[in-house]
Amino acid sequence: MKRQYWLKLTILFIVIMSFFLFKIEKPVTANELGDDFVKEAKSAILIEVNTGKVLYEKNAHEKRSPASMTKIMAIYLVLEAIDKGQIKWDDVVTVSEHAASYGGSQVYLEPGEKMTVEDLFKCMVIASANDATVALAEHVAGSEELFVKRMNDKIKEWGLQNTVFIEPTGLAEKDEGHYSTAYDMAMIARELLRKYEKETTKYSSIYEDYIRKDTPNPFWLVNTNKLVRHVPGIDGLKTGWTSSSGYNLTATMKKDGMRLISVIMGETSSSQRNYDTVKLLNYGFSQYEAYVYRPKDYVVDEYDHILLTPRKVKVIIKEPIVFVVKKGEKPEGLTEKFTYEINRKGVSKNEVIGKLEIIQNDQVVYTVPLYVDEDCKKASIFEVLNRLLKNIFFN
Repeated sequence: MKRQYWLKLTILFIVIMSFFLFKIEKPVTANELGDDFVKEAKSAILIEVNTGKVLYEKNAHEKRSPASMTKIMAIYLVLEAIDKGQIKWDDVVTVSEHAASYGGSQVYLEPGEKMTVEDLFKCMVIASANDATVALAEHVAGSEELFVKRMNDKIKEWGLQNTVFIEPTGLAEKDEGHYSTAYDMAMIARELLRKYEKETTKYSSIYEDYIRKDTPNPFWLVNTNKLVRHVPGIDGLKTGWTSSSGYNLTATMKKDGMRLISVIMGETSSSQRNYDTVKLLNYGFSQYEAYVYRPKDYVVDEYDHILLTPRKVKVIIKEPIVFVVKKGEKPEGLTEKFTYEINRKGVSKNEVIGKLEIIQNDQVVYTVPLYVDEDCKKASIFEVLNRLLKNIFFN
């Protein structure tokens, strides 16, 4: 009995000491860095664009005044209108008295002044011009009010619960009913960059430019986001400041095939806001990497039907399936499930025919649409007969 007592005591001592002698490694979660990581920010978040994975967050769902980060939603709607052919880059917009009267950041548009959509877009994205933003809103939707309705409709479509816009520029404050969160702003920016990355960063990465260049009154546009000039790789996205909101910034950077978005809200100075933004992005790129699980144009299946031309088509994904993982790690335990349906009358290569699901631990963790690799149409009667004869005689 005495020997068993001392044996148990020895084992207990070894177990206790192991907690002090050995460090147990585990993945860092979004909260383990602590709020002090970006101490001066009232709220913050860091996400990866492709997956939406949150890499860090601090008070990310706290409602605050977004200030001119509101314009990220305006940027999306303008690019969507261009994409749908509703407006064009070279459309000439006549500035209304209402748009010209907007205060805050502006390029001093005159009532009746004519400017192209592209130049107004530059003014909005680079210089955060409120007058240009309202002029674009009126051109896209017919009125500022209808444009704001589109903004809020899109927010509902994306399922964001803590954002309401009452005007398109960000001059309005939270106590007026105009608010968002770091999380929602990151998701709005994610939607923008997933659909219109090239179009957005083409302009948001410009540090300086001119409008009215060949007139007696040229205007120098200087980007309110100084990081696009001073930090290689940062190519957007939008600053925001009012005396109530403090210094805000939604920034983005792409490196080694991975794009991150950081949102900082409520800082006391632009320099601290910029410092914390770079700190978040450096953390993300130093600790995480993009793991390509399936490449672009990956063939999921091959479909063969005698009534189609071509008879055989490949079922593919158009974009790569990418997981964000801690550096040196790989996602484990993944399985695939796909479903699709091809109309025997034919299908376009741009038409979604089904979906591929990636499953881990009995949970769907990734879903992508499926397409055929080329247009296919209903085969003619002669093509079908020819195939039948070949099957009979040359099977």
